[in-house]
Amino acid sequence: MQTVINQKSKKLLKKLKIDCHVKEDHSWINILRKGEQAPRHCHILKNEKSISWVLFLSDSDTNLNLESPHMFYEEETLKYNTYLRVLTRKGTIIFFPSWVFHFTDVHKEFDQRISIAGKFVLDIK
Repeated sequence: MQTVINQKSKKLLKKLKIDCHVKEDHSWINILRKGEQAPRHCHILKNEKSISWVLFLSDSDTNLNLESPHMFYEEETLKYNTYLRVLTRKGTIIFFPSWVFHFTDVHKEFDQRISIAGKFVLDIK
């Protein structure tokens, strides 16, 4: 999976004419059981330039919540300092800046919510 993501990322960077490569990459598996949740956190360390991602391996009603520190439009309504709720659907992959705080609600389903997540630390010239 990591190889596919790396290949697609390199293609996009080349298309955008950005001189950048992945200096480090990390990945892990997340399993939420009934009653568990991922608390609010981010993945940034020491002013690094990095991109976080998550690939959902199962469908679930437990959404990923991304903190939105700026305004955005949703259904023609301007919203401030709120959360973007990402539906957890098998096969969906989400990329976001590592400084974005995120969390899940408490998982209420009997089946586990499974995902693979990771971070690319970038060297941008």
